[in-house]
Amino acid sequence: MGCLNAYGNLISGGGVTAGMDFGLVLVAALRGQAAAEEIQLALEYAPEPPFQAGRPEDAPKDTLEVVRRRTETLRAERERMIGAWRKLPLNLSDKGNDIICTPLIRELRQDDDAAYRSLWRDALQQHAQYFRIAAGDNVPAGIPTRGAEDSFTLGAFEKNALVGIVSLERDRGVKLRHKALLFRMFVAPEVAGRGVGKSLLQEALCRTQDIDDLRYIHLTVLERNQRARALYRSLGFVDFALEPEAVRMDADYVGEVQMMRFLRR
Repeated sequence: MGCLNAYGNLISGGGVTAGMDFGLVLVAALRGQAAAEEIQLALEYAPEPPFQAGRPEDAPKDTLEVVRRRTETLRAERERMIGAWRKLPLNLSDKGNDIICTPLIRELRQDDDAAYRSLWRDALQQHAQYFRIAAGDNVPAGIPTRGAEDSFTLGAFEKNALVGIVSLERDRGVKLRHKALLFRMFVAPEVAGRGVGKSLLQEALCRTQDIDDLRYIHLTVLERNQRARALYRSLGFVDFALEPEAVRMDADYVGEVQMMRFLRR
């Protein structure tokens, strides 16, 4: 059996080990033992190596210093690039003569609460036909998952403006913690059709993979909201129940569909 080092490289196991040993010997013949030892240390390769440089405590001091400086330089550059990326309001890709803008998706922080409240208020007031919650209901208007364990609220930003939101909250019951609710999904009409909603849901699904013992996600959506239902289905959600006349809209009654998606474990 092989194993992975810190860089994700397979470093032991049968012919792979022999190949690595041969490679290090070849590098030593072509570029000198110091070069081979630097490669060996960078790969953290030390099953039964041809040179004693697979661990920091075994490596020659000169080799250790060369690799340390090189690693620090690469780490600093990586952190610089990540920092620069986080400051960007948009991700841009050039396709032909068109610039395609995709939203920046990130978890909302406390300083995003005012923007969240504003967007959520617009959702309930101007697009009430898509929500079971009414603007006059006594429910928290701010970010709903603050302080909740294994829960988060994501926001989509374009030009530094919050244009989409979605929340996921794990059930708190001891016997129910294998489930999480996806809720308060909304995308501003001015960015409809640009894939903002799908990007939000994909990021939410990705993050659930890091939540231990979470088995599935469930949600509710009004029966007549066909666009939202189609989006959920495209990402693996399926209907499992329908409550007829679940929500009253003035003189009309609307059914509510319950959907769920198992997570890969």
